[in-house]
Amino acid sequence: MIYLDDEIFDWIESHLDDDPKSLALKFSGKANWIPFAVTQIECRKHSANKLSETLKNRRFVFPTLLSAEQSTSDIVASFHASLIPEGSSVLDLTCGLGIDTFHFAQKAKSVIAVEKDSEIFEALNNNIKSLNISNMLVVNEDCKEYLKNCTTNFDIVYIDPARRSRSGGRVYALSDCQPNVVELLDMIRNISNCLIIKMSPMLDSMSIINELGCVTDIYAIGTHSECKELVAVVKFDHNKEIVTKNHAITLNDNELSAFEYTNKEERSSATVFSQPSVGEFLLVPYPSVSKLMPFRLLSARFNVGKLNVNSHLYQSKTLVADFPGQHFLIRQILPFDKATIKTFCRNYSKVNIATRNFPLTPDELRKRLKTKDGGDIYLFVTTLSDSSKVLILTSKP
Repeated sequence: MIYLDDEIFDWIESHLDDDPKSLALKFSGKANWIPFAVTQIECRKHSANKLSETLKNRRFVFPTLLSAEQSTSDIVASFHASLIPEGSSVLDLTCGLGIDTFHFAQKAKSVIAVEKDSEIFEALNNNIKSLNISNMLVVNEDCKEYLKNCTTNFDIVYIDPARRSRSGGRVYALSDCQPNVVELLDMIRNISNCLIIKMSPMLDSMSIINELGCVTDIYAIGTHSECKELVAVVKFDHNKEIVTKNHAITLNDNELSAFEYTNKEERSSATVFSQPSVGEFLLVPYPSVSKLMPFRLLSARFNVGKLNVNSHLYQSKTLVADFPGQHFLIRQILPFDKATIKTFCRNYSKVNIATRNFPLTPDELRKRLKTKDGGDIYLFVTTLSDSSKVLILTSKP
């Protein structure tokens, strides 16, 4: 149950820095709204970074802790909204906590959001009011049933299918998600020419294109440290030849890096291989770029040498301003042999380890080298084009 009394939100604000479990024990049985308030504190703690803008509204409520854990961040939702033309009519078939939908409403003419869970539905209606959103309507219905009876046309249909099976296990194929988007395509096609699908980063982009058809754009969206999701834009227009454009998007704070290309560009590119040298730069593609795998094109477009066909690390004598990845200054290159393993920890007690095209994981390697994680040295352990295995010690330039 949702409680909306001002004194409850005052209590939540006054205890935001407290431990939720301790609060639940301390105030157990003192008021029927205590479990709700403790849940809000726990959700706000969990979402403080990713929902920093949304949570400026003190009356924003979470229906469950799971909804906070699974929600889109404000920065990613803002990017999703950038895919929506100004003044569009939008249908969100799987609204959930609604962070994406609230951002759509800032640009759209009108938004209809479908949510089958009655508890989440109640929270959505409260949050629409507290956020002063006047162009959004929430429908408490299963999206498949909604589509069966829908007679309204929309400029954009958006869907974010659940990535867990009914038993709770993770699924990775688009057809295994709930709802099954592939089964809904014909019904969606009847009410809109454009579908935007948010998907797991574990899916293969080429499989998505083959499974859906008519995919005009694939977006891999992530940060400097991980690829968070894939987004496909489907245009239901069989009268045009569609060339899918790939977009690797890296979001960090208020910065956005975008690397765009077509699969034809990747196929027609040739890789140049080179050896790393001390004093030069090691270039590491962002995770969103690596997810889409334009590895030949990176070498050709930016004129940088690749260390090995399977390592996906690059080398340059100078900083490459537009390269979609991180730069590291190469300080030392060591062979991966018994002598290096034996003496490594004497000189480097702390390093950040990453492996590429190497038989050991970072944790396994850390144990072998007897070093701890951390510090300002970044160790890349990889295989070069001559098949030699090396440790490349680097630092941020």
